[in-house]
Amino acid sequence: METVIQMARFYNQIYNQIVKYKDYLGGVKIDFDYIKTYGKEVIRVERYFYTNEKYEELKAKETFAFETEVRKTPYFTFSLSKSNLPDSTLPKSLFKKILEFKHHYDALTSGLIIKLDSVVDGKFVIDAKNTEHEPMFNYADWYLDFLLSIGERHNSPVKFSNILKFSFSLSGHFKERHEQLIELHYNSIKLFNKGKKGGILSDLNFVDHSSSENQDLLFLREVLVKYKVPIQIKDRKVIREILFHKYDFINAIQKELIELNQEKKRYKSFYGDHNLIECKRILNVLKENHLPKQQLDYIKNKQNQYIKSFPIQVNSVVLLKTNKVLLVDKVLLPTNKEIIIECSLLKTNCERSKRNSVVSINEVVKFITSDQFEKFKNKDFKSHKLILKQWINTKGKTLSLPKPKIEFTVQAFD
Repeated sequence: METVIQMARFYNQIYNQIVKYKDYLGGVKIDFDYIKTYGKEVIRVERYFYTNEKYEELKAKETFAFETEVRKTPYFTFSLSKSNLPDSTLPKSLFKKILEFKHHYDALTSGLIIKLDSVVDGKFVIDAKNTEHEPMFNYADWYLDFLLSIGERHNSPVKFSNILKFSFSLSGHFKERHEQLIELHYNSIKLFNKGKKGGILSDLNFVDHSSSENQDLLFLREVLVKYKVPIQIKDRKVIREILFHKYDFINAIQKELIELNQEKKRYKSFYGDHNLIECKRILNVLKENHLPKQQLDYIKNKQNQYIKSFPIQVNSVVLLKTNKVLLVDKVLLPTNKEIIIECSLLKTNCERSKRNSVVSINEVVKFITSDQFEKFKNKDFKSHKLILKQWINTKGKTLSLPKPKIEFTVQAFD
């Protein structure tokens, strides 16, 4: 209640200032912005005054009095969360506070506009930011409707007090992610309309209906943005559904799986287990519902033929642009446009080390086959990595190969 009273006083101060200086004001702007600092989330409401021609005629003493007055509390800070709140209570508090702010801001701003109608003339401009143009509030309203619909489907009305117990996260919907998806939509209009050959999927095809939080949508949409999958969005106020190319998405989700697996091997403290599980769940939904077995078998055969005909094979040795020499362990096709190789680093004596690396085929300068590597090791001179580099530069081949003509890869479906 105290916060609401303070916010009402802020609006009352704006009204009194306009009444006092209306002859010198051309308008007022009321704006708000979401700010996160040191773990604390707030919304700051700010007001700005526009002066008119009469203001220029004021004397210095009167101008000083005006400036002093308008500098009084030019903004009000509404706290959404505190840094000392436990993580488990933060999302619940955040959802409640966002709804509270929207209700009070809309009511107080509307009230101020109505009160000013009888005070200022038609030339006075009132520019108040609309909460409907802010993704944060749109998604809060959408989430509230979503939770109420759960109760309706089960013939069990959900009480508002119970709704506030649900977790609400802005991480996938608010500002940055929303704007990135809108930007991707506009950037991929031509590509989306051009490449419908493989079929179109909806992100709603992958919703886990046992989840009340739709966290699975957040991860899927992150993948769409990260790999720039061509998408189409119909409702841009609240992104309720996204359409995308099936083949491009399959390639993207498989590439993400490879990256997550690599991170898990590389770091002892791996925080991506949820994403790894979600990645596998999405792949399973694709396999069960959107990829007939005949199509999978056909693509798998094309993929295997391509890998077998690829010049670089297991136990080939590659020289990279960075001048590193690596021993190839596996050739992979994470997408239909990219080839990567899993490699082991070589010791000084050219023996395989336990350290490994994954590199793009684009990083390879030259390579030698496994047979050439064996010949090198059987030479009279002592095997040494520096000599091997010279050998590759002299005897090695450069790689020149067209990209695989495969719609998508099936590596992750094995």
